Amino acid sequence: MRRKIGSFSSILFFIGLSSYLIALVFAIDIFMICGVIASGIGFILALFAEKGVSRKNGLIGNGVLIFITVVLPFLVRTLYWTGP
Repeated sequence: MRRKIGSFSSILFFIGLSSYLIALVFAIDIFMICGVIASGIGFILALFAEKGVSRKNGLIGNGVLIFITVVLPFLVRTLYWTGP
């Protein structure tokens, strides 16, 4: 069961990545939201997966996507675009 969870986490990573790329190319915001949700669910599932390649793929891939789509824009808006 835990092996299937790891595989599903990796699949959610690729779904989130493709959704994020579609959002960048075609500027459709709903794909960005779907990509973040898929990456969040995939990251949580990867925490419970069996140790192995699929767990590492899920944790690193989904973590990078969450960092790029959520954390980095928040930091840029907070630190860079704050004016006097």
